[in-house]
Amino acid sequence: MHGSFWTVTPVLLAGAPFNLSQHGIGWFALAGVTGALASPVAGLLADKGLGRAATIAGILTVIGGYAISLMPLGGSTKALAVLVLAAVLIDFGLTLNVVIGQRAIYGLAPDLRSRLNGLFGASTFCGGALGSALGGWAYAHGGWPYAAALGAAFPVVALAYFAVKNQMGRRSTQEQ
Repeated sequence: MHGSFWTVTPVLLAGAPFNLSQHGIGWFALAGVTGALASPVAGLLADKGLGRAATIAGILTVIGGYAISLMPLGGSTKALAVLVLAAVLIDFGLTLNVVIGQRAIYGLAPDLRSRLNGLFGASTFCGGALGSALGGWAYAHGGWPYAAALGAAFPVVALAYFAVKNQMGRRSTQEQ
């Protein structure tokens, strides 16, 4: 949940132990720009027929980003650097999956592409809004550990769904 991370992280950075100013939080947010680097990588992987592998890699990258963000480093410069790395990983993994998802949509039905892409965009927006709301709630009730655990829970569920779906697909192929 992208919205969860980027809604809660500024609150974390503004408070103790980081105490960053708005200017400092703005500089931190630039780490999110690195997610754009995933777009050409995702396109290349999808064009090579590696969409499934790229999807798994993207999901695992997001989970890894959240896991890294939970490292207990206090408010040191090292802790801030680890949080920047987490932001890079989370954005990279999410962008990877968005591009792979859009490519899958464009391959479904040429006459439905616009509508399907609109639904994809709307569902992405709603997921981000839900992530922001739940992330804020989790942070208010348990601080960063709860918010990060909640953020990580969504890609864990996505990975489990992806694994079950692939297993079911293999079974149906074997039965034919």
